[in-house]
Amino acid sequence: MKLEQIDATPCAGVRVAALPFTNVEPFFHAIKENKIPHGATILWRSPKECNDLLRSGEVDIALISSEEFLKNRYRYTLLSDLGIATSKAIMSVRLFFKGPSLLLDKRPVYLPTMSSTSSKLLKVLCKYFWKVQPLFVPSAATPEMLFEQTDPFLLIGDPALVHRNTPNFLSIDLAEAWVEATNRSMVFALVATNNEALKTKPEQVMSFHRVLEQSYAWGKEQFSTIVEAGAKKTGLDPQEIEASYKSIEYRLNPKHFCGLELFSTLEA
Repeated sequence: MKLEQIDATPCAGVRVAALPFTNVEPFFHAIKENKIPHGATILWRSPKECNDLLRSGEVDIALISSEEFLKNRYRYTLLSDLGIATSKAIMSVRLFFKGPSLLLDKRPVYLPTMSSTSSKLLKVLCKYFWKVQPLFVPSAATPEMLFEQTDPFLLIGDPALVHRNTPNFLSIDLAEAWVEATNRSMVFALVATNNEALKTKPEQVMSFHRVLEQSYAWGKEQFSTIVEAGAKKTGLDPQEIEASYKSIEYRLNPKHFCGLELFSTLEA
């Protein structure tokens, strides 16, 4: 693939926060591995940290949760139509439980403290569609600790992928549950810029937009490399990583925003 040459200088001074999860490799791998020059400072942070950093102005661009965008949309401008969404199962957002049936009503359910959208999604499913009232408990426990107890818990990102076939545990894909309940797509994350950054350094911000597009194009051309990187990072078979990537819709379109709008109207 012949890439348009991009001078690294226009992105100098731009700070970007992105997720360290395997599911962002298709559009961030080339940036992370310096396959495309950019000159930006990339911070690999949890979903909550990405949200906080962009909201506070400590970074100029971030892959933020859809819940953060909905709560503070007046602060942000979507930088591209790239994001993390699906119209089916997504594999990396899962509610785990032990036993033959899922019993949630009046029962503790552990939520990762680093998550906002996935945690809200579970609360919305419980309130509006499953008609149960769990006792949600924020938790910073490791997956290994969670699998040692018996109450249900939510995992997102690589931990959900890596542990989804843990013996004696079953799991529900929350994206699949949302799509089945609403017949709408689910959006988990979007690429946004802080409006102040767009005002004060528009050329640098838009330059990174072009870099991001080049990175995504590189990932599509070098898909086998992306799959290998994901397999190496997680220890999973390449076939599992490929299936995970193919479950995600990285280009957002009107159907995704239709689902996002419905999600925004449901109070958890």
